Amino acid sequence: MANALFPRLSLGACLLFIGACGPKPTTDPADASATDAVEDTAAPAAAFTVQSGAYADGEAIPADYAFCVPAEENHVSMGTNKNPEITWANAPEGTKSFAIVMHDPDVPSVMDNVNQEGKTIAKDLPRITFVHWVLTDIPASASSLAEGADSAAITPRGKPPGPSDIGNRGVNDYTMWFASDEN
Repeated sequence: MANALFPRLSLGACLLFIGACGPKPTTDPADASATDAVEDTAAPAAAFTVQSGAYADGEAIPADYAFCVPAEENHVSMGTNKNPEITWANAPEGTKSFAIVMHDPDVPSVMDNVNQEGKTIAKDLPRITFVHWVLTDIPASASSLAEGADSAAITPRGKPPGPSDIGNRGVNDYTMWFASDEN
């Protein structure tokens, strides 16, 4: 039952994007010929990397990091909703800040049959992107986000958008999905 109601979410299904934000490189066209003539002998920069030890690609997201989890009674119960630990390294030179966006590109476009006894979500039902988490303006000096730093529990009516101690929190799609729920 749980597998039919909760498809396996993975790092591949819930895409976590962390980007380094900074100025666009500018080149003076007049300098182009001089630049082209000089051979670049500098070693290539190390690749920007992002890691999380919270779970491996292809594994189900652990209950600690889920908004809700499968349950025998009522099909679901609330999860602990912690953000996973994330680390990054080798940001491009000139990075001004970082942004984290976690979204699921494979959510059913019609929620009528989600968590309904005896109902199945049609395989051919169009899917939509569901935004789970948005955090921007993370300082360029940061190289990680600790587990639970932005979310350590479910907050009735949602966490307030705007500046926080670690960045600028955006509005996720739970806000829309649960707009009529007082809790």
